[in-house]
Amino acid sequence: AGLIRNARMIRIGLIGLDSTHALEFTRAFSAGISDARSPVRVVAACAGLGTDFPLSVNRRDRIRRELVQALKIPLTSSVLELTGMVDAFMILSCDGRCHRREVFEVISTRKPIFIDKPLSADWRDAIAILQAARLAGSPCFSASALRYRTGPVGLRIPPADRPVHLEIVVPRRQEPGHPDLLWHGIHGIESAFGLLGAGCLSVQRDFSAGNDATTGSWRDGSTACIRRVDDESARSFPIRIRSATGEWSYDDFDYAGLLQIMADFFHSGTPPLSDREMVEPLGFAAAADASRDQGGALINLPDFLAQGPIECEPLSRSR
Repeated sequence: AGLIRNARMIRIGLIGLDSTHALEFTRAFSAGISDARSPVRVVAACAGLGTDFPLSVNRRDRIRRELVQALKIPLTSSVLELTGMVDAFMILSCDGRCHRREVFEVISTRKPIFIDKPLSADWRDAIAILQAARLAGSPCFSASALRYRTGPVGLRIPPADRPVHLEIVVPRRQEPGHPDLLWHGIHGIESAFGLLGAGCLSVQRDFSAGNDATTGSWRDGSTACIRRVDDESARSFPIRIRSATGEWSYDDFDYAGLLQIMADFFHSGTPPLSDREMVEPLGFAAAADASRDQGGALINLPDFLAQGPIECEPLSRSR
């Protein structure tokens, strides 16, 4: 997109004060990271749902204090108060189990909503979120920053040089109430889907002593292996890409790509991903757990997703 001159500033309301993204995203937008094309600012914030999620309990007081004292963001006493002050929402609560209820509190506003990864801790809830948002007329978007890595991997590879195989390493860490791969693993999954797109056919997980690797196969024969390890090097989510013309590796990322996409979305009201592109990675994670529980069985992902609610039907179509 070209420059948008004299574009109006979009006011963002932040919901959820227990994720470090609340601080990082607010700082980046305040610094004007997206101003050349789509200026946005966080202007107010509200606590999300109360939860006993360990990360939330351990971080919420510090993050709230820094948001107010250092970044000068006012807090509202309720979501209702917040809705009258803003043009769009960021739901950043770190517990994905809260997202459905938090989204449902604001979808009647018909304002754009960004939901931090994971869209939900349950792929069936993710479908319900997207269906409800569509019916209410509130545009909804969710993604990991690693889907939009800046640098070589952040660029969509031309069809003639489509990856044949991806190897992605992620930290082993997981959190209560979420499938194994929906915490740090979601970054690896979204890296794969960012490069290969929707259309994963099968998921198979090798879960044994000293090894935890999940392989997805796509319609055209491309594959992606996501490996969970305890090694410190996994914190950079390194990825190795093999295509018809060669191989290369990449082990760096930042938030710039995602934040620009988010700002553009807040201005346009058009989600950059289809419902299927947002739900399929969550189904991938759940299918990986199903494969683990069945001793490494091959899980047909379309069949797995077809077990969901009837609202899953529109996922076969893009926006």
